[in-house]
Amino acid sequence: MMATKIKLCGLRSMADVRLANEIQPDFAGVVLCRRFWRGVDFDLANAIRRTLHSHIPLVGVFVNDDFSTVMTALRRGVVDMVQLEGTESETYIRDLMLYTGKPVIKGCNVTGPEVPDLVERTAANYLLFSNLVDEPFDWNWIRHVQRPYILSGGLNTENLPYALRELHPWGVDLSSGVETDCVKDPRKVHEAVDLVRSLG
Repeated sequence: MMATKIKLCGLRSMADVRLANEIQPDFAGVVLCRRFWRGVDFDLANAIRRTLHSHIPLVGVFVNDDFSTVMTALRRGVVDMVQLEGTESETYIRDLMLYTGKPVIKGCNVTGPEVPDLVERTAANYLLFSNLVDEPFDWNWIRHVQRPYILSGGLNTENLPYALRELHPWGVDLSSGVETDCVKDPRKVHEAVDLVRSLG
């Protein structure tokens, strides 16, 4: 069985980058939307990309941003791939992949048992399930999904064992569940990563 991929998201400081370099996740992430409290600007994202180990892809998270803004982030090498968390169209996704050749993660906000058609039809390389409040949602709502996906939303050492055992996600996104007072907690990060690698 393929090992569960790990994405450490919401990097906001050089301390976060050092932590990412220690744990060696499969992906790291920065939120490039300044209207969100975890958001960082392109300058800080650039510094994070330069400091992050080169073999760790840096994912830029966007929410309904202008196509040109996302293109610029990719073409300038600010990020290596993007995660789209808004209502971006399939045309938007396909054009982004076509013009940049870079991978796209499409976030899916799960608020009920009717998972959007996006699951089956999106051209995005990867699919991520989360919710708007960054807490675990009812995972029964996605049990039927056959397509590989990344699970997100308040994942921590208490709920990860169940998620890995029952859902077998392709990947897990670690962010708020490994923080203390809204800052990445090295102990929580290491414990969560060790758990995923031992069970996933």
